[in-house]
Amino acid sequence: MKIFTDYFDLSVSKYPDKTAVCDDTHELTYSELSQLAKRIASAVIGCGRERSAVAVYMDKTPECAAAMLGTAYSGNFYVVIDSKMPLERIRELSQFLQR
Repeated sequence: MKIFTDYFDLSVSKYPDKTAVCDDTHELTYSELSQLAKRIASAVIGCGRERSAVAVYMDKTPECAAAMLGTAYSGNFYVVIDSKMPLERIRELSQFLQR
């Protein structure tokens, strides 16, 4: 069974220098996104996370995409907590993730 990281790896091999994600200030190519995501995956694995939720608390930027992808590479799943969410919603998600 293929997962989306497998499909992403195919895109990296086909389009390493093409823009994968961007915002108003900068962009990451497929190879840059892949390298950053794999560094994040190593850090997540190093924290001892295994098949669990990882909170991604950050603005919607190319680095957020790398964090989501890195979490998937680590074998975990992510929950994006947008920094612009109301504080009460962030607290609810934090409590849920700590279970």
